[in-house]
Amino acid sequence: MVRNSINTVDFVRIADLALNGGLAGRPQAVTNQLCQDFVDVLTDEESNRLLPCKHESHIKKPTVEKYMRLIKEGGIAVSDLLEFEWPRDIGSERGQVPPERERYALDCVGYYVTEWDTKPMLGLVQRFAQVVFASPGWDNTERAPMAERLWYADLVEKVPNQERPSTKWEELYLATKAWNDPDKFDAWAEEQGISRLTISLPMSPSDRLFSRFLPQWLWGYKSIPVELGGEHVIREEEQQQSETTRAIGQPFIDQEKEETDDTTLEDIQRELEGYVSDVEKQLEAGGAENR
Repeated sequence: MVRNSINTVDFVRIADLALNGGLAGRPQAVTNQLCQDFVDVLTDEESNRLLPCKHESHIKKPTVEKYMRLIKEGGIAVSDLLEFEWPRDIGSERGQVPPERERYALDCVGYYVTEWDTKPMLGLVQRFAQVVFASPGWDNTERAPMAERLWYADLVEKVPNQERPSTKWEELYLATKAWNDPDKFDAWAEEQGISRLTISLPMSPSDRLFSRFLPQWLWGYKSIPVELGGEHVIREEEQQQSETTRAIGQPFIDQEKEETDDTTLEDIQRELEGYVSDVEKQLEAGGAENR
């Protein structure tokens, strides 16, 4: 039975394979690759529970054919899903990166190629260049999450029957230069009922494939502990080291709370250097005892 709808992940991957993967006009090859992608991201536990290409949420060939036909006939705008190519995508035509933002576009490509080993699509490069233009002083690790949230909204909007997520928070954050006083902006946004866009991907086997298009977001997700909604599992030794460091540092923190505010910057720097040295020595001593 063919599904009547498609999720954002599968749609973007179909377009990616057709436009950038050399599989245009080959729906069976696209279906096969989607199946292989799905199997490749399964964990051992999931592999034991699922049969390759038989999972109820996995996309089937008739659905692939439907969306490849829509892409070919222009029923869905996909020009921004092509991998960015310089200098083809620089210019004053609609859908191109303006010449005055050419350097920003190349910075985006360089960042994603060197940090994430992936060539970004034109749409992400366009969003990145917009963010750079509107956020003087930021570095790429700050620009990428903002650009990816805007790009994610663009991708969701492409899927039939999907409503574009609101990016009002992102728009107003840039418009008001809220990074100069983020606490004030957050308080105001909360009063207005405006919240940061949340990328809603439950990280099922299929959704993990989205990492090719949102690698900065995926990295952040994997760094968040499971109990807070992320994927990072804290190992026992990490937990023990964290508890040890906290125990060593607590007396220092308590002492700081009791001291007056007339301490100089040099005093603070000397105390911190001594504190770090003490922590390192005690951790080394604890490790030696456990060996």
